[in-house]
Amino acid sequence: MKKLLLIPILCFLNVSVSQQNNEKLNKIFNPEQEAILTTKQLSLRLDLTNMQEKKIINFLKLHLIEGEKIRKKRKKGISEDESFNLRVKFLDHQKLLQEKFKLILDENQYKEWRAQQRLKKENSEKRRNRIKKQ
Repeated sequence: MKKLLLIPILCFLNVSVSQQNNEKLNKIFNPEQEAILTTKQLSLRLDLTNMQEKKIINFLKLHLIEGEKIRKKRKKGISEDESFNLRVKFLDHQKLLQEKFKLILDENQYKEWRAQQRLKKENSEKRRNRIKKQ
């Protein structure tokens, strides 16, 4: 009898702890803070100049604000056509980001940034697949 009671209690504790961890991971910064953090991380990895940092911070602020608007629209109940149009808009915005980074960064920095983007995409796909399997 004690073992039967212990199993649901452990399951409940496990779920509550994992939800708390997810809340910490999902803490969202405002676009300006996110742009600064991302730029500082890029600066460490790519050895950016001060001018490059300033340009990236300014561009990322606008990029993150636009992305936030698109995500909010997608969360609302929208039709398939609207969803398609938002997806196209998002991909256009991603292409603009890529082109802007190509202008700001030198050739070696850009190659390294692209490699980081691919790795990030692969990791997120792996994570999504693991979640789907569970």
